[in-house]
Amino acid sequence: MDAQRALLDQLLGANRNGDNRERTDFTDDDVCKYYLVGLCPHDLFSATKVDLGPCPNLHLEPLKEKYQEARKKKDYGYEYELEMCLARHVDDVNRKAARNHKQLEDYQLEQVRVQKSKEEDIAEQVARLQAEAERLGEEGKVEASLKFIQHAEDLKARRPSEQALILLNAITPAPSSPSKSSSTTTPSA
Repeated sequence: MDAQRALLDQLLGANRNGDNRERTDFTDDDVCKYYLVGLCPHDLFSATKVDLGPCPNLHLEPLKEKYQEARKKKDYGYEYELEMCLARHVDDVNRKAARNHKQLEDYQLEQVRVQKSKEEDIAEQVARLQAEAERLGEEGKVEASLKFIQHAEDLKARRPSEQALILLNAITPAPSSPSKSSSTTTPSA
């Protein structure tokens, strides 16, 4: 088998199948120009949220050395291409960061609105409970009135802890839906 392969290599050349092409020129299309300059973005952003994946082009050190020698005589424009490529990546990352900041701001504003709504609901519940306690007190139902007053005091006491929890949720970096609190019921008389 090796003898046959050697005979084919001698007659047709070592690259008869087109898969062993020698890389003698750094200007070939499948050679990474950014690597030749010294910084391939595929290597730069690996293992990050903006990972570009493996570079589809070849990174060969001998061609890099040839390019470094040749660029002393001629400007190939690869440095400018790299600069433009990196500028595009920076712009993309800045757009993503701005979008994420906007989403976070919107989330925080929504949390503040939810907090205000809950505060208003609790204030309304407290006012209703106090009005009902006063009505029951006027009717002489002191024990039932005291239950309503106690329930109103419990709501007032719970309100600051809910405020702290909602504000804490509002400043967390990852938006998540807050857990729904159970609705408050009034005690029966």
